[in-house]
Amino acid sequence: VDVKAYPNVSRIYGELMQIEAFAKAVELDPGSLTARVNLASSLLQQGDRTRASAHLEKAAAMAPSPPGERSP
Repeated sequence: VDVKAYPNVSRIYGELMQIEAFAKAVELDPGSLTARVNLASSLLQQGDRTRASAHLEKAAAMAPSPPGERSP
């Protein structure tokens, strides 16, 4: 058994648990901008650019316009 691999396994497991938690948060509150951005960030950390991009696009559509800008 290579004990040097344990920290990597622990890190990956933690990242996967984050994805699961943020995905559940999005499921429970699809309008949560914070949950979507956090889910996208976690997906990017795992290299899942396709799913991350989809969540970032939805988050961008939900984000309020900056002060001084008109809404489309």
